[in-house]
Amino acid sequence: MDDGRLSRRELIAFAVIVLVAAVLRFWALDLGLPHLMTRPDEEVILFQAGAPAEGRFDLKYGIYPSAYIYLTWLWGEVGLRVLRLVGLFPSGDYTTLLMRHPAQMLLLDRGLSAVAGVLTVAVLMAFARRNLGRCAALAAGALLATDFIHARDSHAAKPDVLMSLGVVAAIGLMAPLARRATWQRGALVGAVIGLAMGMKYPAVLL
Repeated sequence: MDDGRLSRRELIAFAVIVLVAAVLRFWALDLGLPHLMTRPDEEVILFQAGAPAEGRFDLKYGIYPSAYIYLTWLWGEVGLRVLRLVGLFPSGDYTTLLMRHPAQMLLLDRGLSAVAGVLTVAVLMAFARRNLGRCAALAAGALLATDFIHARDSHAAKPDVLMSLGVVAAIGLMAPLARRATWQRGALVGAVIGLAMGMKYPAVLL
């Protein structure tokens, strides 16, 4: 019977799959730059995320949920400070850098999708292992890690991969809720579904 602990070989296999996912999602992250319209909607999202930096939180924009725009802005604010500490980004506040170095800001925003893409692979394997076993977890992780569409969307400053992370997490949390319903489990699933919907509207199907 599976005691729930990871063997050394299994841990190595999981790590390799996550590493492959990371390489595919961060490799060529700068595709098309400094041109800002390589991918549809990226330029719009880039400048929409600049509105909260100026104190304008009523975005008057409904193509993507405001929560995704706010998250992109917060990611940028934190990323700027971290990258500036290690000398990888010029000095200046968010708004100034957005105007002077939009391509670098877009690359930073793309990093959010890349990180979310790698996390999705890891979360999928964790939930698949818990509910379907080791072999299913490794197979699911390998398939998603090398999936062309998921890797490609992880290169774009768009909400698709963040929504997919929320979908995977919500479905994974639904399994214990289905086995034994409690209000705590129901509230957790509902919160994760809400976060997924905050990234992109189609998550309402959950």
